[in-house]
Amino acid sequence: MISDFERLQDSPVQASEALTAQYHYLTTATLQQIDALQKQGNASDAANLALKSYADALGQRAKEAEGQLGTLQKAWDSVKSSASFAWDAMLGVGRTATPLGQLSQQYDDLWKKITAV
Repeated sequence: MISDFERLQDSPVQASEALTAQYHYLTTATLQQIDALQKQGNASDAANLALKSYADALGQRAKEAEGQLGTLQKAWDSVKSSASFAWDAMLGVGRTATPLGQLSQQYDDLWKKITAV
């Protein structure tokens, strides 16, 4: 990713075209604006626009990925909880619960209900 930023700094139009072909993040209008700035001799402004556009696109995609990760995280927690419950149940087969064990189990069940919300 650092090399992408370096390429955008060194040759804004060519790097933007290549990265847009790969990631599809620039509009035609923005790419034309970068090109126009470079042709006008404003290489610094062209590079700044190219860098900002790329950074904005990366930030947006990171937010989208984070939102999807939330769903994956919830699914994984559900699988983990179910497996843990099954394992605990298998360990408890044939055991008689003590009053302290029963109270501890009630506390665990209540905590699971509270945190599931």
